[in-house]
Order: sequence, then C-alpha cells, then structure tokens
Amino acid sequence: MASAAVSTLVVAPVRDLMYQWHGVFEGLGYDAGIIGDHLFRLSPVSVTTYDSACIHMERLGITSG
Repeated sequence: MASAAVSTLVVAPVRDLMYQWHGVFEGLGYDAGIIGDHLFRLSPVSVTTYDSACIHMERLGITSG
C-alpha cells in the first residue's frame, strides 16, 4: 500500500474481522478509517464489512456492473 501510494479498502465478511483489520493498520501507524457498525470515517486506508460496502457503494465511489 505504501509503495503503491494508492487508497486501500479492506472488506471483511463480519464486524469482528473489520475491527481486527482496523487494529492491524492502527498498529502499523496508519490513521485507518472504518465504515460499518454505524460509523463512517473514510481515510486513505479504510476497513469495512461486505454489507457496509454494499450500502455505501456510491459514497465510496464503487460502481456495480
């Protein structure tokens, strides 16, 4: 992620894994965003659940099809 200098969205199947990934990125020094569980804080490195990614597709700039 750092060498490519691109935004990254990690999509996890459940909230527990979303929070684990968030903790990993925070531990690496990233100010990681989190989208899900009634939170929407988008950062260049963010984590979300499948459901929240689907719900917020337009806000995240994701298109279907």
